[in-house]
Amino acid sequence: MDNIFIIFSPGSGGNHLANILSTANNFVSRCTVEDYDHHPTPEQQSRAYANAHYSKIDNLDPDIVKNLPPTTNVLCGHFYSYNRLELLELTNKFVNKVIVVLEPPISGLAYKRYMYHNDKIRPQLYNEQRLIYSTHFIKKYFNQKTVSIPCEAIFEHKLDRLYSIIEDKLDLEVDKNMCNQIHKKWHWPVNLEQSNRPKIPQHPLYHDIKDDILTLRPLVRGKI
Repeated sequence: MDNIFIIFSPGSGGNHLANILSTANNFVSRCTVEDYDHHPTPEQQSRAYANAHYSKIDNLDPDIVKNLPPTTNVLCGHFYSYNRLELLELTNKFVNKVIVVLEPPISGLAYKRYMYHNDKIRPQLYNEQRLIYSTHFIKKYFNQKTVSIPCEAIFEHKLDRLYSIIEDKLDLEVDKNMCNQIHKKWHWPVNLEQSNRPKIPQHPLYHDIKDDILTLRPLVRGKI
């Protein structure tokens, strides 16, 4: 594997995952531990806020991507951005690439942050995001090797489950010492930011996707 493209719904931790994966020896590192001490704007520094937009690469911007080398890249973005690169045929030069699709969350801190980030989107839009950001959809749409990672694994206090998923699905060994440091700096303000907000009721789930098979859930009024 020489290139990774992470496709994720806004607010699900895609940039943080990209930074973690880029610590493997196969790739150019996207950031340093010190980068996580700095927030993007003074306004964001004034409150409990954290994101991981610290890459020196402007991710899926076509003008940037066309000048990148054909290997050692970990890039991330939303469905629209990656699809634009495909339509412009800018992904053809990237050899031995894998798409990592980050599944939208259904529970926990990840779900709460996701819903507030996306202005508490309606059930129909939420379930549409779950369908689009799935191996079931992405693999069929782009016809490329695709693996999925549950968003919740990124938002846990410790990364042990995420490390196991990365090793199992991507056969990568990331720099756990560095990852633990940046995750501590990222997770604490994310958790603080959400702890002061009211709980978000969970939307009904319209479908399940397992082993690339889509199944519809029976809808029962008032129940999930």
